[in-house]
Amino acid sequence: MNDFQQIKTGLGMTEISQETIDHIPCIKAFNDVKMDNLLYKYHKSLLTLAKNKNSSKEVGLFWDLNNVDKEPLRIIGKANGFNISSSYEINRLVKNPYSLLTVVVMHNHPRNGMFSGADIKSFTDFDSIYLMTAVCNDGTIYMIRKERNFNPFAMQKYYEEGAALSHRKAQNEIMRKVKKLKLDTNDANDRKKIAKMSTKSYYYGIKNVAKHAKEIGITYRCSVKRK
Repeated sequence: MNDFQQIKTGLGMTEISQETIDHIPCIKAFNDVKMDNLLYKYHKSLLTLAKNKNSSKEVGLFWDLNNVDKEPLRIIGKANGFNISSSYEINRLVKNPYSLLTVVVMHNHPRNGMFSGADIKSFTDFDSIYLMTAVCNDGTIYMIRKERNFNPFAMQKYYEEGAALSHRKAQNEIMRKVKKLKLDTNDANDRKKIAKMSTKSYYYGIKNVAKHAKEIGITYRCSVKRK
């Protein structure tokens, strides 16, 4: 499983356009003009890197807040994510047991989804991660930031509760399609067809996290592309 990945949906991958790069929002993540402007710059660099070097697939930038003027480390992923173990420097930065809230993780989501279960797990598991952004290929930006009262167990709990609801909704949608197409779940060929079915993206996991953000001890924000 990838450390960072987007939720798999029936939606196709969005090709990044220069127009999208030029109009991504400047999200207020630090309440500091210099830092917010640097984040904005790196978000543009992230989409540019994905567009020019990875066919609009997923890439990640890892910014060390102990050295804010240094360019973030980067990793090139695949269509649905990447694993930090593929980069020695990034792996060492994120998994440093002595680092606390010193890393900003930026990555793009080619299918324009919200934070995935893998994203949430990495955010809760690694004490070094202070801030995470998912920059969608359509220019939408999602952000989560740890606060002083951050409770990783509460975050995982609320995400899993919401994700379970998403799973039930998806299963019900699949069963409606099976019934409509009159497929036989005992037939091997029909089971292959069912396995390939896609559903809507429900995102109840991250929506439940956002709903309980204050209790969890996070700040959650979403900004859409500027016109």
